[in-house]
This record gives sequence, structure tokens and C-alpha cells, in this order.
Amino acid sequence: MNEEKLKEVIADVFDIDEDEISHETTNETVEKWDSLNHLRLVTALEGEFGITLTMEEINTMDSYPKIVEMVTKHLNS
Repeated sequence: MNEEKLKEVIADVFDIDEDEISHETTNETVEKWDSLNHLRLVTALEGEFGITLTMEEINTMDSYPKIVEMVTKHLNS
């Protein structure tokens, strides 16, 4: 998986610098990570990577490491 592309998508949705995204990035450390932007993130990830996330995955996707895990899982299946 292309983590650079993943960071680009996340940065675009939350209107932050790609450099601000790390393994410490969570829904509590990003000011604009609210419920609406969370749905925008899901839509952007599904569109960019051609995947479909389950509701359970969407609900547990609350940090950069979790996003990496979910996208990687779908790309490898």
C-alpha cells in the first residue's frame, strides 16, 4: 500500500499538512476529525483505493494506525 497516497487523502479530508500525520494521529488529536469528516474520510478512502469498508471497520477507524490496518487488509484480500 502507498502510505504517501494514504496520507495525502487524510490530509485533504482534514485540511492538514501530510507532515502532521503520524502513528500518534487520532480522532482526538485532529481538530477537524468530527463525524461528518469521518464519513468524508471513509468515502475518500473507498474511492481512492477501490475498497468497501464495513460498518464495524468504519466505527473502529479512529487513528492513523487503524486506517493503515483497514486499508491494507482490504488491499491484501
